[in-house]
Amino acid sequence: MQEEARVVLTSRVQYGGKDGNLHEATFVTLRAPSSSAFKTAAKIKQQMIRAIMGEQRKRLTDPLRTAQPAAPAPEETKTEAASERATGADMMQMLAQSDADLGELCELVRDLILAHGVALLDGEVKITPVLLERVSLADFESIVGEYLATFPLA
Repeated sequence: MQEEARVVLTSRVQYGGKDGNLHEATFVTLRAPSSSAFKTAAKIKQQMIRAIMGEQRKRLTDPLRTAQPAAPAPEETKTEAASERATGADMMQMLAQSDADLGELCELVRDLILAHGVALLDGEVKITPVLLERVSLADFESIVGEYLATFPLA
């Protein structure tokens, strides 16, 4: 399982550094949750699996989705295998189209960030409620998407 992921921020977030100076964060490091976060992590995993299973059921029952695409060329197969992992944006898109409660998933990841310290500004400063308020909505969605693409089903 991957232990860390990194999300580049599109909007800078100011924070007070350990040196007492004001800094502007350019990225967030996401860490895998510890066992102390088992309940929240389990809720996230359960919702993710339900969303994926729901999408698979839809594909099996929708005649337009069951049509098989042509077999890829051998070069395409190698390229796809190298980039098989879903990105954070892919994950958010899939969840937005699924029956999953995206708002609840975002809240659960928010809880992990605030209560369990799974996200660090510039890889060193724990995100507090005040700091999280400074993160743009687009960056928060990127953080949630990357977290969901990296950790829950690993």
